Amino acid sequence: MKGEYAYLNAHMSEIRRPPGGGYTLVRTGKLLSVCADGRSEPFRRVAYRFGPEGKVEMESVASDARPFHVFDRSTSPHTGENVMFFKVGGYTYCVIEATAQGSGVGLRVIRSGRQVLDLFSGNRRGVDFESEMIEMNFVAPRSPVLRSYLPEDPFETPCDPKVRK
Repeated sequence: MKGEYAYLNAHMSEIRRPPGGGYTLVRTGKLLSVCADGRSEPFRRVAYRFGPEGKVEMESVASDARPFHVFDRSTSPHTGENVMFFKVGGYTYCVIEATAQGSGVGLRVIRSGRQVLDLFSGNRRGVDFESEMIEMNFVAPRSPVLRSYLPEDPFETPCDPKVRK
C-alpha cells in the first residue's frame, strides 16, 4: 500500500508429506505480507495481509490496544526463527521467519491449541520470499504496536501446537 514499506512478502505453499517421508510444496497462489509505516522502528502501524496478489482476503493491523507480539528463538546451533503473532477471535496467526542458516517463511494458525493451517514459502530468497527488507527488532521492539513476548519455554508458545496425550 502507498506509504508502507514491506518487511516481508512470501508466496505461500501447502506442505504435502507423502507416506514414504519427505515433503513437496504446492503453491496456493496466495501472498503473505507484513508491512510497516516506516523503514525502521519505531513504527506506528504494522499490517499483516494474506490473499492472492492484489486481492487481500485477510488483514490485521497492529495498534496500541491490539499489538502484535514478537520474539526470536534458536532452533538449532545454526538456525533460528523470528516469530510475530496476533489473535483474531479464537485463532492465533503466527508468521515465522527462518534466520541464520535457515531459509523461508511459514504461516501457522492455531485454534484451541491445535494447528489448523501450516503453510511455507519455500527456501529460495528472491523467488519464494523476500524478508528483512526493513529493520524490525524481534528481541526488544521500540514500536508501540509491537510487544516483546518472553516465553518460559521457547517451544511452548502460542505458536506451537499443544502435544495431545
